Amino acid sequence: ATFYGFVSSAAGVGAVLGAILSGMIGARIGSARLLWLSTLATGVVIVIFAHTASYLVALLLAFIIGLCMVATNVPIMPLMLQVTPRQLLGRIEAVLTPTMTLSALISVVVAGWLDSGVLSSFHLRLGVMTFGPIDTIFTVTGLLTFLAGVYAFFALRHPPKKEAAEMSSEIEVETKQVVES
Repeated sequence: ATFYGFVSSAAGVGAVLGAILSGMIGARIGSARLLWLSTLATGVVIVIFAHTASYLVALLLAFIIGLCMVATNVPIMPLMLQVTPRQLLGRIEAVLTPTMTLSALISVVVAGWLDSGVLSSFHLRLGVMTFGPIDTIFTVTGLLTFLAGVYAFFALRHPPKKEAAEMSSEIEVETKQVVES
């Protein structure tokens, strides 16, 4: 239990550094590229983390996971603002935030259920790699995260932008509302 605290702390330190660096990196490479790159990296590092036997390596990987996960979250809002019509921003945000929170809660419940129930006696050996319940859950999580990064790469190669006409009509409507007030 003591070692888990240090691993969590390493992830927290990585998250703090990631929050500081992500904005600067995103400004240089763009929000879309930051999203898919950090998602791919998170997936790869989670899979490596799942199979490491070294405590020091686990600390380093936890730090990198924290760094990458924050870098995945930072570009979501700029991308949403870029593609969402102004009149729908509140509605989209009202759906996006609870959905992300609910997803996090469900993933913890499913992981706990898998570990204590379905996979509790699971043991598999493939070559030199051994899979038990926890490393299997982490491996699948890493692979799904990596696949999400691949999807983001293709989906965000040319992110849709608001049409100039739509933006100018929004400005006209806002101007009209200000003048009438």
